[in-house]
Amino acid sequence: GAAAMRNHAEAITIEEMKQAMEWSFSVCSEVLITRFICGDSTLTVKERSNVIEHTFMCAFTSTSFTLWTR
Repeated sequence: GAAAMRNHAEAITIEEMKQAMEWSFSVCSEVLITRFICGDSTLTVKERSNVIEHTFMCAFTSTSFTLWTR
């Protein structure tokens, strides 16, 4: 019922989402992402991994935010 104990986390707020995105872009710049997308062969393996991880995180969290806050 309505008085039952709930054991799940609260939904993330838009402010928290913006903070996560700002952090991601501070460690993986748009310039680096653009270089990756354009096929820059001078990127290191670490830089490529960083771009993949952060773009995946941004895509997943923004999509999840949209689905879970509807």
